[in-house]
Amino acid sequence: MLSGCTGGRTSVRLDSPENHLRGGLKSALLEPEKAAIMSLLDLSPGWHHRDHLPHFDVPQAWQAVTFRLADSLPRGVLESLELAVAQRPMDEQDQARRRLIQERLDAGLGACVLRADGDIVAEVLLAGDGQEYRLAAWVVMPNHVHVLVGPVGEQSRPPLAAVVQRWKGASARLLNHRLGTTGRLWQPDYFDRYLRDHDHGLRTIAYILDNPILANLVTRREDWPWSSVNSRFAGGRTSVRGEKPTAD
Repeated sequence: MLSGCTGGRTSVRLDSPENHLRGGLKSALLEPEKAAIMSLLDLSPGWHHRDHLPHFDVPQAWQAVTFRLADSLPRGVLESLELAVAQRPMDEQDQARRRLIQERLDAGLGACVLRADGDIVAEVLLAGDGQEYRLAAWVVMPNHVHVLVGPVGEQSRPPLAAVVQRWKGASARLLNHRLGTTGRLWQPDYFDRYLRDHDHGLRTIAYILDNPILANLVTRREDWPWSSVNSRFAGGRTSVRGEKPTAD
């Protein structure tokens, strides 16, 4: 029997995300360089594969990234999910898969070690904020992480795959050290979506900040401890303990 660490999902009314824009994101969101989404079968500039997932990465783009713990979606859950997706028309399967994966993640499967120790991931994310990249919104959920990341001003950010790998590597070493565990912590690869326009950016920010509410963890955004709208992180690049995290 599968065990979870959160309650069921609930429907909530999202308040205006404009109040949560940080550092001039409104003017920083970029239009896609291409007029139409390029075919994933024809990996045009910006598209690449990492493991089994296609990724789009342009250094000046804002990207919504999701990565999860290795035990967050057990094999049986993934198999049933794929069976459900296969019943949908081909042109709806990608969207259905993303929606079902997010629903299963919000169900809180696995050990959910980030519920109590999400501060480590938060500090790792913030360590590069304002230097290598800019964080517009982020939340560390009990078994997964959502981040909206982009460039610092006119400066190109590092490749997204390298940034995510550093987040995972540093946080895994720190978490394993604190928990006294070894082995794989994170599921390989990640999901990402680039922002198509300003409205897409606002909807993405609203979703990220409201994820703890949608998962029945809190009733207000700011009450979830590991989020960019929690008061302890209001200053952006700072640490819960007042020091920059290190994986050494």
